Amino acid sequence: MADASDRTCFENLYMFSGDYPHMKGGRNPLGRFNAPLEGFEGGVLDRFLADNMAELIGERS
Repeated sequence: MADASDRTCFENLYMFSGDYPHMKGGRNPLGRFNAPLEGFEGGVLDRFLADNMAELIGERS
Protein backbone atom coordinates (compact mmCIF):
# COMPACT_ATOMS: atom_id res chain seq x y z
CA MET A 1 0.00 0.00 0.00
CA ALA A 2 1.21 3.49 -0.72
CA ASP A 3 2.77 5.43 2.10
CA ALA A 4 0.17 7.70 3.71
CA SER A 5 2.34 10.69 2.82
CA ASP A 6 1.82 9.92 -0.88
CA ARG A 7 -1.75 11.14 -1.27
CA THR A 8 -1.91 11.26 -5.06
CA CYS A 9 -3.47 8.93 -7.60
CA PHE A 10 -3.84 5.79 -5.57
CA GLU A 11 -7.48 5.82 -4.47
CA ASN A 12 -8.56 3.90 -7.60
CA LEU A 13 -5.61 1.51 -7.53
CA TYR A 14 -5.75 -0.35 -4.22
CA MET A 15 -8.41 -2.50 -2.57
CA PHE A 16 -8.69 -4.47 0.61
CA SER A 17 -8.50 -8.23 0.47
CA GLY A 18 -8.59 -10.64 3.33
CA ASP A 19 -7.24 -14.12 3.77
CA TYR A 20 -10.33 -15.57 5.40
CA PRO A 21 -10.44 -18.01 7.14
CA HIS A 22 -6.70 -17.82 7.77
CA MET A 23 -5.12 -15.51 10.35
CA LYS A 24 -2.29 -14.32 8.11
CA GLY A 25 -3.84 -10.84 8.05
CA GLY A 26 -3.52 -10.60 11.82
CA ARG A 27 -6.22 -10.13 14.40
CA ASN A 28 -7.32 -6.72 13.15
CA PRO A 29 -6.68 -6.36 9.40
CA LEU A 30 -9.26 -3.59 8.97
CA GLY A 31 -7.71 -1.54 11.75
CA ARG A 32 -4.31 -2.06 10.18
CA PHE A 33 -5.43 -0.29 7.03
CA ASN A 34 -7.92 2.21 8.47
CA ALA A 35 -5.32 4.09 10.52
CA PRO A 36 -3.03 5.05 7.59
CA LEU A 37 -6.06 6.20 5.59
CA GLU A 38 -7.43 8.55 8.26
CA GLY A 39 -7.48 12.14 7.12
CA PHE A 40 -7.87 11.40 3.42
CA GLU A 41 -10.58 13.37 1.64
CA GLY A 42 -13.88 12.05 0.40
CA GLY A 43 -14.57 8.36 0.08
CA VAL A 44 -10.99 7.06 -0.08
CA LEU A 45 -11.63 4.50 2.67
CA ASP A 46 -14.91 3.44 1.02
CA ARG A 47 -13.11 2.97 -2.29
CA PHE A 48 -10.37 0.91 -0.60
CA LEU A 49 -12.76 -1.29 1.39
CA ALA A 50 -15.52 -1.87 -1.19
CA ASP A 51 -16.03 0.44 -4.15
CA ASN A 52 -12.89 -0.48 -6.12
CA MET A 53 -13.82 -4.18 -6.02
CA ALA A 54 -17.41 -3.43 -7.00
CA GLU A 55 -16.13 -1.44 -9.95
CA LEU A 56 -13.69 -4.20 -10.93
CA ILE A 57 -16.39 -6.88 -11.06
CA GLY A 58 -18.86 -4.60 -12.82
CA GLU A 59 -21.20 -3.81 -9.93
CA ARG A 60 -20.65 -0.05 -10.34
CA SER A 61 -19.52 2.25 -13.10
